[in-house]
Amino acid sequence: MRKRTLLFVVTLVLSLLVMTGCVAQADYDAVVAERDSIQAQLTSTVAERDKARAQVTSTTAERDKARAQVNSLQNELDELKASLDGVKASLEETQTALDTAEADGEAFKSDVSSIFAELEKKTEAAAMIFGYWADSGKCVAGLMSQSELVVKATFLMTGLGSRLDVIGNAELSQLWQDAVVASTRGDEKGFLAKFAAVMDSLSDLIGNDVNAMNAKLR
Repeated sequence: MRKRTLLFVVTLVLSLLVMTGCVAQADYDAVVAERDSIQAQLTSTVAERDKARAQVTSTTAERDKARAQVNSLQNELDELKASLDGVKASLEETQTALDTAEADGEAFKSDVSSIFAELEKKTEAAAMIFGYWADSGKCVAGLMSQSELVVKATFLMTGLGSRLDVIGNAELSQLWQDAVVASTRGDEKGFLAKFAAVMDSLSDLIGNDVNAMNAKLR
């Protein structure tokens, strides 16, 4: 505002000097130069203001988008947890039934207990993966610091591999090894692709165990 006022005053002075004819050429040129300088500064200030406004708008939009992604991830995690809780509740009921059932003897109980144990390994690994996705979303939205996410990622990279190896599925273990190699090379796109493949494979294995359990209970 101050620059606009000064520019107006300089322009008014120029007009008066020209009209009265009582100004030396050198003085006139100096005033013109001052006016042009003020005009250039004003134009630069307006441009910087508009740029700042655009950056604020962009940052706000990115923050809102990140928060929406976090909410979506959290909803997915809540759904998974609810599903896992349902499966565990069903398995616990089955275990209780096994304790009182004698129709198929110890062989039937052993089979179902084995499926239960395998399913528990897979659901724990799945919960670990979805927990990390939710934490990543929180970091993007500014709800978790980068250092905290690094701790989470380190825990995932060191702990998930052993959990997947315990499952004993060669294809699943190989997918994870490929993801680790991609991460070591700094290939983020390759890592995410392999990580998604790990999740899909794990989901299929959980589905197979649930089907096997249902078949035993028929």
